Amino acid sequence: MPYSGGRDLRLDFFRGMALVFIYIDHIPNNKLANITLGSWNFSDAAEIFVFISGFAAALVFGRVAERMGAVFAALRILGRCWILYVAHIFLFVIFMAEVSFTAERLSNPMFVEEMNVDEFLKTPHLAVVNALLLLFQPAFMDILPLYIVLMVGLAAALPLIGRYPWAAIAVSGLLYLVVQRWGFNLPAFPDGNWFFNPLAWQFLFVLGACLGYPRPEPFPSWLGRRWLVWLCAAILALSVAGRTFLALQAHYGIDLPRLARVIWWGNGKTSLGVYRLANFLALAYLAVWLIQPEAKWLRSAPAGVLVQMGQNSLYIFCLGIFLSYLGHLILVEFSSRAAMHVVVSLAGVGVMAAVAGAMSWVRQSEAQRREIGA
Repeated sequence: MPYSGGRDLRLDFFRGMALVFIYIDHIPNNKLANITLGSWNFSDAAEIFVFISGFAAALVFGRVAERMGAVFAALRILGRCWILYVAHIFLFVIFMAEVSFTAERLSNPMFVEEMNVDEFLKTPHLAVVNALLLLFQPAFMDILPLYIVLMVGLAAALPLIGRYPWAAIAVSGLLYLVVQRWGFNLPAFPDGNWFFNPLAWQFLFVLGACLGYPRPEPFPSWLGRRWLVWLCAAILALSVAGRTFLALQAHYGIDLPRLARVIWWGNGKTSLGVYRLANFLALAYLAVWLIQPEAKWLRSAPAGVLVQMGQNSLYIFCLGIFLSYLGHLILVEFSSRAAMHVVVSLAGVGVMAAVAGAMSWVRQSEAQRREIGA
């Protein structure tokens, strides 16, 4: 629900939490991934990241549009897209160098295959061109291209989102349903399609944008009804039960193929399956209902760590990609014991938190210096 009492720390807190989950989940076979969001329900950190990105972008650029006009806001959004694009290319170069160097240095081609960079080593000239076009997406390198495409779409759709949110949701929802029925997707290099299908994930982004756009009255007006709490609780309970069934089926080899196929169909991550979407929306509503924006614990030191990570999300995300591969390297080459999984995961989160804290401190110091100078 909208909050007008200053910066809503819940956005930064949950975005920081998503960055931690993404880092942990990106380490292949990481034992701590068994306790992250996706281990006990259908949705995971990707849904948090996309939804909050849409909400926060509409909140920020919606204010710009209300003050300066839609054209100026669109230009500001495209400027942000350029920053995201440069970050993606920079991360791509670092990631390619990291994987290629370690694979050759350790004489272990497994890293090249696992990270899906073998095409880069075979035909680097084609791989680089397609990376610039966002079509070549090695492992871990598929979220930023999705984010860039969604932000470009926001530049065009922001006036509709601001003035006619239900129309924006209807158009976005229709495209989402078309993708669910016919599976349209964007092509990827050298073959296949995007892992995160932007034609489907745009629906979650648009929902977040419609809720986040600054309006005189909350949208939609019935969002605070009590019956929604019970409905979302029921959806979440069914989602947890379905996710538990899939885990038991995989672990014990339970042969219920028809039921499993139905569950897997709605749980697809590439096209944002309907179960994943409903699961996340229910989880998000319950989180907002349970955690008030003025909750004191959001300003506590432990929560502040995640808040600072969320406030520096682009930089911490890029750092997390680098650290997740480094963590995988340590687990493969040095030790794969459970204790090492914990050490690697906590160490990476610690580095991310330290960098976020340093960046926040520098930004606050600069703001104080400008105030003194003024």
